[in-house]
Amino acid sequence: MAERVAAIQQRCAWPPAGLAASYVLKLVLYHLLTQPRIHGALRALYERAGERHPLPRPLTRDEHAGVRPANYEQRLSNAQAALALRQLRRLDANLAHRQRVASTVDRWLRDRQLATPQVPAAARPAFVRYPIWVENRAAAIAATQPDVVLGTWFTSVLQDAASPEHGDYQAGSCPRAESAAQHLVNLPTHMRVTQQDAERIISRVAAAPLKRPRLRPGQMPSEPA
Repeated sequence: MAERVAAIQQRCAWPPAGLAASYVLKLVLYHLLTQPRIHGALRALYERAGERHPLPRPLTRDEHAGVRPANYEQRLSNAQAALALRQLRRLDANLAHRQRVASTVDRWLRDRQLATPQVPAAARPAFVRYPIWVENRAAAIAATQPDVVLGTWFTSVLQDAASPEHGDYQAGSCPRAESAAQHLVNLPTHMRVTQQDAERIISRVAAAPLKRPRLRPGQMPSEPA
């Protein structure tokens, strides 16, 4: 396997220096933008820039249309590799922090008899984002704008496609996924979010109606379904 991976890497071109630099710059700006304490001021500047900013997008137009773009396979730059190694050295601390933030949000929701993600009994997840079902996604996003970019991943059953039809999806074939795509938001758990930040953010999200768990007869809201 290692030999096959090495062979694939050798076939891949190095990214242009300008593109590699723009990825690093994007990461730096992302870290600044996701600081809850200064998010409000920086977000206003970011939104004024709009689509005019020169930083790379997550997907190309071809990818949105389900087409494999030219030069799709590229190596990571040395700068990206250095950043990845630094992150790996902090992996344990990163996971522990995410678990603490998720526990804070989980406890806040359970105390108010609101639905929480159902986690298998033997699992100890470290949520990269904490998912919450809201009845009004637009209201939840508006309520949290002063503090954070509320995640709206999976707004479609085929996320990031120009339309589900690009993947030959037939409307109504996955009704639960379609419903989730209309109601799920997610909260950040990264190292720049403190437990106090998490409580403030979830209290803002709760300004929009949240989903309450469906309980068995006699079941308490804090018990697993």
